Amino acid sequence: MTALGICAIIATFINLWYCYHERIENFFWNWPAYGLVAVGMFINHAYANAAMQIIQAGVSTYGFFIWTRHRNHSLKQMLYSMVHDRHHRSYPNPVIATSRMPLKAHLFSLLAIIVMAAILYSILHRVNDIAPITDAVSFTFLLIASIQLNYKKIESWIYFIIGDLLSLLLAYKAHNWYNMIAVSLLIVLNIICFTRWLRSMRKRS
Repeated sequence: MTALGICAIIATFINLWYCYHERIENFFWNWPAYGLVAVGMFINHAYANAAMQIIQAGVSTYGFFIWTRHRNHSLKQMLYSMVHDRHHRSYPNPVIATSRMPLKAHLFSLLAIIVMAAILYSILHRVNDIAPITDAVSFTFLLIASIQLNYKKIESWIYFIIGDLLSLLLAYKAHNWYNMIAVSLLIVLNIICFTRWLRSMRKRS
């Protein structure tokens, strides 16, 4: 468990570093970062949160391929640039077409969170989950955030932060200090992404 926790922290930190410097190498660290946190959550009996970490890694993978298509470059060209042109920003970060969520969308999202969390709680409390309510609400917040992210809604990062704060609480309940550090780094990553999307929105206005 200690070795897995240390690896999770290292992978998450490297992912954060690449993201901060706007390098696409962060894509390759998404699966190790989220995957190792998922293993820790599963061992701690936070089953829904463990599943959501894998889903988030998958969403990140989907986003990467959409991103390469948006820049009109093949995957081979992108990978070649990463290997042979690491210190030159050949592909400047485009202005992201973000938008805000109306109040109606927020109300719908919160209603969906309540309904899905209630259904998930009815399952989790039967399988010896460490904190069924917290785990269920965390899962639903992160799921809704992933859907919002697909539509480039800037508030998605706020939902991600709330979901990860609940993940942090789950790790605390399990006394898993390694996962607490790794999830804290994920929260920092969400804050960085939120501020950059907000800056991108201001550039467009």
